Order: sequence, then structure tokens, then C-alpha cells
Amino acid sequence: MIGYVLLVTFAIIMGAIVYNWMKTYVPKDKIECPEGASLFITDVHCVDGTDNLSISLKNNGRFSLAGYFIRAANHSTQKIATIDLSGYGRGIGGMIKFEGPENSFGPSENETRVFKLNSEVNVTSIEIIPIRYDSINNKKTLEVCNNIKIKENIICPVI
Repeated sequence: MIGYVLLVTFAIIMGAIVYNWMKTYVPKDKIECPEGASLFITDVHCVDGTDNLSISLKNNGRFSLAGYFIRAANHSTQKIATIDLSGYGRGIGGMIKFEGPENSFGPSENETRVFKLNSEVNVTSIEIIPIRYDSINNKKTLEVCNNIKIKENIICPVI
């Protein structure tokens, strides 16, 4: 009986030690983009006679951006966009990076990207979440700008 009590006590003490050690690996501050970061969709249209979707973006904020995540919804009642469009626009890892070094899409810059969709992808809306790199505690981190997420409805004729 004494052995069981010691074993349970030892397990509880080890659990507390491991918990306190693992707590140091979790960031204390919420990582998000600075207040002045902003991205704006200037134009979205379907290219006539093709399955291509053209999206024009403008950085109308005060900070440079590195890229964005782009998702699409295929039904007008769908609240969360679930179709990853990055593969259709030469993206990698689920994101589209702007050309150049990190955070190369500066304020007042414009970019147009064509997404070569196939006929099975029916897009009714897109959702764009900008990203940028920042240095926090001398570590390069990727900031996902959920606070400036963009959602745009699209009307494309079915080909």
C-alpha cells in the first residue's frame, strides 16, 4: 500500500515538473499583425472564356507584407472558406508569397495574380488572410493577420 502511495505521489510531482518546463515553450503574448497593417482587394473577376480567376490586391497599410493565405467557398451559404486556392496560383505550403525577400510587398504597392482553376472548382467567395514576418525575442516568426481578414463574394459564370 505504501508503494502505491509513493508511486502516485511521484507521478504527480513528475507531472508538475514537466508541466512547468513545457509552459516555457508556449508564447505568452498573442502573435498578430501590427495595428496599421492592411490589405485591400481592388478587383476580382473571372477571365472570360477560361476557368481563371484574377485577383488584384493593394497594400493600403503602413507595414510591408510577406504574402497571404487564400481560401475559397463553393456555396453562398458557406460561412468558412475551406478550398485552398494557393496551389492554383503558384503558392507553396498553403500560402502565396510575394516576389522578393520577406515582407517585400510594401505600402501602396499593387499585385495582380491569376489563379488557374479547373472546371471542378466553383468559387462563390474568397477569403484572404495576410501574413508577415517579424522578429520577436530575436526569433523570426510568421504573423498571421487574422485581425485584417478579407472576404469577397464572387459571381463567375459556369463554363
